[in-house]
Amino acid sequence: MMRLGISSVFVAAILTTSVCGQSLACKQKSFEAKVSGGERFKHDIGAGLELVLDPYKNHEGWTMRVSPHGSNTDWSYPVNLPLDGEAQSLGSGWGVSAQEQLSGTARLRFVLNASDFARYSKLADDVRRSSAPSAAGDFIAELKKGIFGSIVLTHFQHETEGSTDSIKWVTFTARITVPESFEGQAGWQSCSCNALR
Repeated sequence: MMRLGISSVFVAAILTTSVCGQSLACKQKSFEAKVSGGERFKHDIGAGLELVLDPYKNHEGWTMRVSPHGSNTDWSYPVNLPLDGEAQSLGSGWGVSAQEQLSGTARLRFVLNASDFARYSKLADDVRRSSAPSAAGDFIAELKKGIFGSIVLTHFQHETEGSTDSIKWVTFTARITVPESFEGQAGWQSCSCNALR
């Protein structure tokens, strides 16, 4: 199995190009939330999708995903690199403490419809099984062509149990950016598609 060990800075630069040169209008909205350690969090983002934070054991953080309402199907997995889940982590893991993870910005991309989910999931699964040297580059080339939604979590405040990675609570601001065609409730504001980057 091939692991895509691509740095997040390089991934951001690669995916930034996915909307360049395309005629695309975008919109965004923000919300604030507080989540207790060990608690699952869900927030409707429109078009039948929700942002979900699934808790880690021992209150050490969450896995972020975007899924259709009532589903565990992860519409973020196939378009966030590396594909091992590191990009979706909001807590301790991959050599990073919860304190470190919650002192930065968390970015999550997601596909916008079921057909894109099926397409990018197949591509992601194929590249993970491939031993071909060109597989990762081919996959990244396909990601460059895509148009995705984006959620950025910032302004983290949190409290941990002493010097451990056990999180008592976290607050954050989430900014959702999607193409103008994304169906959603009121509250969206037009924005530059640069916010998808």
